[in-house]
Amino acid sequence: MSSTVVWASWQEASQPHRNILDKIMRSDYWRKAGRTILEPWDKIGSACQQLASGGVVASSGDLSYDSMITGFMAAKEETKAEPLRTLKFDFYDVPLTVPLTPIVTRTKGRAVVTNKRLLLLSCEPGYAAHASYTNKPWKGSGKGSVDLRYDAKMSVWYRPVPLANLKSIEMLIETGTVAEGAVLKKTPETCGCMDCFCCCCCPTWCDNYYVGQDVMSRSTNDRYVELHYEGEAWKEKRAVRIHIEPDVPLVEVQSWLADLQANAPNLAGKEQTSE
Repeated sequence: MSSTVVWASWQEASQPHRNILDKIMRSDYWRKAGRTILEPWDKIGSACQQLASGGVVASSGDLSYDSMITGFMAAKEETKAEPLRTLKFDFYDVPLTVPLTPIVTRTKGRAVVTNKRLLLLSCEPGYAAHASYTNKPWKGSGKGSVDLRYDAKMSVWYRPVPLANLKSIEMLIETGTVAEGAVLKKTPETCGCMDCFCCCCCPTWCDNYYVGQDVMSRSTNDRYVELHYEGEAWKEKRAVRIHIEPDVPLVEVQSWLADLQANAPNLAGKEQTSE
């Protein structure tokens, strides 16, 4: 059994009530180890974070979001809304498939609405923590492992989408809390009717012995805008899911969407005027 979970920051990844630790704590094989894993988790994770963060090279030079936006503006082009702060961009082929798998994911950045185009861009360091759980020995030692990796790198990218190519738009905001628990079937340490290890007079009871694991909770905050558009090069059908920063007020998201709709002819139900 194995799984991989990605976090936006190590501080979130090291908290005990997160997906990977939930899986460990619900595993009967790791039941006892899960209670002692937090200290080495924090130690190794912090070491990975410190080592990777110290090696980040700012490849952007004098670039900033203001200079990028101004520099990429075409003739008679002007911004129509404040840039939307985003966590990441997932690009998809259309029609969408199940499970939903992006063809490419770009780091956090800005989404800028102008009177002609939607500018998607980034110019800042990106950080991501990865944890994979497996019951296979790590490098020939131990009984299993949680492998940790921390990525720190500078990312500068840019992708424009003409407003005339936008076909549809969707917004989803879901916030709340998820609580999870597990009931495990296991062999009891002693028989329910005889306090011994050598015999059992009620195998049915022993074969149906269950124990409950602690209930854990985690918060959810899914906030994204999904746009469907036509690629400019070969007219291919594309979709982009713009994940929004969790601290961006919803009224700002609504205002940004309203400005986008007002300037995109297919979203506003009007013909695009040439300038």
